[in-house]
Amino acid sequence: MAKRGVRFVVLAWCAVAVSVIGVFLGAQAAPQPFLWTQGALTVQSDSLTMWGDTSTGIGVASDLWSLQTIVTADDWAIDRLTFRGFYLIHPAYDVSLDAQVVFCPNDGGFFAAVAWLAYGSGRYPVSLYARLEPEGLGFAFLAKAPTVNFLQEMEFRWNLEELDEGPDLYAVIDPGCSMPCLTFGKILLRFPLADCWGDLRFGLYFDDEGFDELWFHLMTDVLLWNMRLDTGVVFRLDDWTGAASAPQISVVDEDEDGLIGILGLDWDYDTYELNGIDVYALQCRKSFEGVEFYSRLSFAEDVIDLVKDPYTHVLSIQAPMFGACCQGGAAKATFYFGDDTSAELFTLEEVIASCSVRFSEDVTVWCSASLQADQDFWISVGWDTQVILF
Repeated sequence: MAKRGVRFVVLAWCAVAVSVIGVFLGAQAAPQPFLWTQGALTVQSDSLTMWGDTSTGIGVASDLWSLQTIVTADDWAIDRLTFRGFYLIHPAYDVSLDAQVVFCPNDGGFFAAVAWLAYGSGRYPVSLYARLEPEGLGFAFLAKAPTVNFLQEMEFRWNLEELDEGPDLYAVIDPGCSMPCLTFGKILLRFPLADCWGDLRFGLYFDDEGFDELWFHLMTDVLLWNMRLDTGVVFRLDDWTGAASAPQISVVDEDEDGLIGILGLDWDYDTYELNGIDVYALQCRKSFEGVEFYSRLSFAEDVIDLVKDPYTHVLSIQAPMFGACCQGGAAKATFYFGDDTSAELFTLEEVIASCSVRFSEDVTVWCSASLQADQDFWISVGWDTQVILF
C-alpha cells in the first residue's frame, strides 16, 4: 500500500509538471534554465574531522512559473531529493502556489508532500499550508498583516508542530484524534491609543488542550525627556493551575541607539502586593559610521531568558566590508561572558566570528568560526551561487 501511494504521488507530480509546461511553453517570456548550489565545509580542531552539507538545484523558470530538482547532501551522503514547482496564479493580487515532493533515499523513500497557497496582496495577506507524510496529514492557516492593522498575526495548525531546526518549517504529529485536531493557535491584536500615546497589544495562544497563554503589552510614544514606556504582563496556564508569570516593565530611550533598562516587578501572588522592582538587565546599542555595537548584561537569567544559555553577558560588533574585487560584505564578532551558575559576569566563555563577501549578484562566500572555553574549535566555509545556464 505504501509503494502504491508513493507511485501515485510521483505520477501526480509528473502530471502537474507536464501540464504546467504545456500551458506556458507558448508564453511570451521564454523560460530560462538555471543552476544553483549552496553549502558549507566544516573542520573540527581536535581530530581535524571535516564534513560537508550541500544543496544543488537545477531547473527552468519563467516570469510566472518555475520547476526544479534539488539534491541535498549531509556529511557527504545524499540526504534528500526534492521536486519543486512554483506557479504565480494571479500576478496582480500576488496569488501563488508552491508545491514540492521530498524523498529521503536513506529513510524509506517518500518523506513528504507539501503545498502552499499564498495571497500576498490586500490588507491581510494569508496563506494555506498542507503537508502529507507517512504518519498522516496536517494543515495550517496563516495571516500576517502590516503593523498598522488591528489584526497583527493569526496562525492555526492542525496535526502540525513547528520545527526550530532543519529545512522543514513544520512536521506532522499524531495527537491521537480520528479527525485533524487543532495543535496550535495564535492571535495577535493591536489597539492604537488615543492622542498618539502608543498602542496596546494582545496575544492569545492555544495548544491541543485548549487555552495556553495570554499576554498584554503596552508600548507608549515619547512621554517625557525623550523616554517611552514599554511594559507587559503574561498569564500562562500551567497544568490548569492558572498561575500567572511576573509582570515585566522596561523604560527605554526612544531612539534605537542608547541605553535600555529592563526591569521586573516583584509581585506577591498571595497578597497581590508589589514588593519592589528588580533590575533584570541593561542593554546598550550604538552605531558609528556603519559599525554597530551591541551589549546586554543580564542579572536574572533564572527568571527570564535574555541572553543565550548558559551565559549572562553578550557583546557583539558588526562592520561592513568594502573592496575593489567584491560588491560588499559584512563582518561580525560576538563574545559571550559569564555563566548563570556562577557569580562571574565578565569571564569570556565563547567567541563566534563570521564574515560574508558578495563577489557578484550570484556569488556569495561566507566564513564562520567558534571557540568555547575548554572545548574544540571549529571553522566553516560556505557558499551560495546561482548561474543562468544559457
